[in-house]
Amino acid sequence: MSEPHAAPPSEPPISTNPNERGNANLIYILYLVACVVGVTAIVGVVMAYMGKDEAPDWLKSHYHNQINIFWKALLYSVIGAVLSIILIGLLIMLAAFI
Repeated sequence: MSEPHAAPPSEPPISTNPNERGNANLIYILYLVACVVGVTAIVGVVMAYMGKDEAPDWLKSHYHNQINIFWKALLYSVIGAVLSIILIGLLIMLAAFI
């Protein structure tokens, strides 16, 4: 008796096609993981920059927002780090973290 063979999956689990919303969701997850790891936010913003040109209009807004989130969080983190000398920076860094 022969065992039935499992059919190969029709799609890869992670697509490199920037037109799929899975990549936008992956970038959001990378930003969330960046709260612990840090480096994944850079990977996420690079993916957002790569995908924004070829994406459909409804997905371009997600990539645009993801890019804005990265740069604003970086700006607030730097300002918070500088102002942490007078302790107000700790609150700014907490706000950037949230």
